[in-house]
Amino acid sequence: MIKNILITISLVLTALISLPQTGSAAEISLNIAPTTVEITTFYNGSTIEVKGDVAADAEVLVLVSGSGEELHVKKKGKVGGLFWMNVGDMTFENVPRVYMIYTGKELADKLENKSMGLGFNALEGVVEIKPESEDNSFYFKEFVRLKESQGLYSKSGEAVTYGATSNGVRSFQATLTIPPQMKQDSYTVAAYAVKDNHVLANSTAKLELKMVSFPAQLSRLAFNHSLMYGIMAVIIAILAGLIISAIFKSKGDGAH
Repeated sequence: MIKNILITISLVLTALISLPQTGSAAEISLNIAPTTVEITTFYNGSTIEVKGDVAADAEVLVLVSGSGEELHVKKKGKVGGLFWMNVGDMTFENVPRVYMIYTGKELADKLENKSMGLGFNALEGVVEIKPESEDNSFYFKEFVRLKESQGLYSKSGEAVTYGATSNGVRSFQATLTIPPQMKQDSYTVAAYAVKDNHVLANSTAKLELKMVSFPAQLSRLAFNHSLMYGIMAVIIAILAGLIISAIFKSKGDGAH
């Protein structure tokens, strides 16, 4: 008798576990296409499509990020109160190569909330600036502006859109811009389920940027045969100069 009861309980628990979980804000799925972007000879950036499902009561934030690196920059300041000059060195540690945020309209205005743990404000707590000073917050903001001007850091507040709700779940989609400044590397695309300014779940996918054709051959030449690459670069620069000079000279002769 007891054995039959235990078997029944086991079957009931198995059935409950196998039931589909609908409407859970703690779940989010993610798919990206393509997963590999090829950098060809005339490459000028690309786009990838992001799709997934999330609980109907949650918003979605998509983040494209790159591996961390260490950057060394010159700190400028006024000398004698008159001239702007290099006054020292600064090091930025744990800096993501890329940090691009995509959200829908409703979530765009909430990115500055630090409790979410995402966005530039949250990133400021991760990046280390040396030497430390009272002006580090100012320098971080200037650093972000520099990255934004390079197209490697960005915030897009109308990128994520949603589909119809069914069983407490709705689909989402977004088109992400891959700028030409992004180098060959492996990047992370992450989708976060956000509710009441808190991240409840996330799902990630890998995005590869890979050189092919002539850019790949040129890159191998630069790394494996640096002397030959340098000689070729000088020859190409000289030829380009001669061609431009000839063009302007012919235009000048035609003007007489």
